[in-house]
Amino acid sequence: MLKTVAEVTLRDGTPMQVVLCEPPEEEYAQGLLHFLRHKADDSLRGIRQRVLGQYADYCLDRYFVGEVDGRPVGHAWYGLPRVDDGRRWGIGNFGHVYTDPEWRGRGIAGELTRLLLDDFNAEPTGSCLLCSAGADAGRIYRRFGFQFIPPDATSGPMCYLKPSVAPDFATLDEEYFAPGLPTRVRHGHIGDRHDLDRMLDFSAPWIAARARWHMVGVSSLAPTFMAALHYVEDGRGLLSVLQTSSGSLVGYAFVLSLGTGYEVGLRTFDFVLHPHYLGEGVSLARETLAMAAEAETSDVHTSVAACDEKKLEILQSAGFAEQYRFADAFLVGSGTPEQSRHDVLLLKARASTA
Repeated sequence: MLKTVAEVTLRDGTPMQVVLCEPPEEEYAQGLLHFLRHKADDSLRGIRQRVLGQYADYCLDRYFVGEVDGRPVGHAWYGLPRVDDGRRWGIGNFGHVYTDPEWRGRGIAGELTRLLLDDFNAEPTGSCLLCSAGADAGRIYRRFGFQFIPPDATSGPMCYLKPSVAPDFATLDEEYFAPGLPTRVRHGHIGDRHDLDRMLDFSAPWIAARARWHMVGVSSLAPTFMAALHYVEDGRGLLSVLQTSSGSLVGYAFVLSLGTGYEVGLRTFDFVLHPHYLGEGVSLARETLAMAAEAETSDVHTSVAACDEKKLEILQSAGFAEQYRFADAFLVGSGTPEQSRHDVLLLKARASTA
């Protein structure tokens, strides 16, 4: 879908046309990708796949493009999952806000944000939009109802909530990750991205737990759900998610080939799990390894820092056994008074498990 949604006048009196692009719109997408070519490679890869409609089965993506005389001068985007799997919340992502340097200071970002939020508020499937922002951008977004997480911050995570959903992000956090619900493990897909790389990442209990939960060794090459999904798209393994009966996504796991071509047979397992659902960690690990076994994947290893005691306990209970120990190989709190070194354990899944 491609349509003009508004004609606005910028601060200097210049008229700007605002175009809404909802993928797939391949012809328009090429110009939009050229406009956003400054993005980092991984980010641009995701944008390219979205605007070309490759994620359209799982994602609702809307791009608001400001044009002057047919030339793009500004851009903003929001995305929501397009899935019917019993989710109570429609967790969205807002971002990629960009103004051509020659056109900055004329109110383009504010106009695009206003129109985008009008559209989001009319979209029945959306509950909230999450993003990260620096101090300058944050001041703009706050004028439109975004809140910092926590509220006294001046940069970092932000949230825009529909009033009917929750009064603030802390309340949404508590409700979304309410403990004790039944769970199931399934294959992950792009429609899970905003829940896991935004909602989970911004959750206060998970932020507190990250000091005792690290991605070690080659697992650090896939530090986010989206990064792991790119490996899956390249045919280098699989990705699972842990979903509650309310539809909340409370963790994910992967079995991926993260090494070079010389290590193509070596598969790495790792997982992320909200603290309220640590009791489901063994099931998440075992069922993910069972998925790998069905795909005829063997020789699955993982690395864990000895200081991550709960993570190590889950891995051992799931059938991983220590193969090697690298003494003092992991540094925590570099350059701080709390700096400490810890062993790194290389574990291997038992053949009956993987």
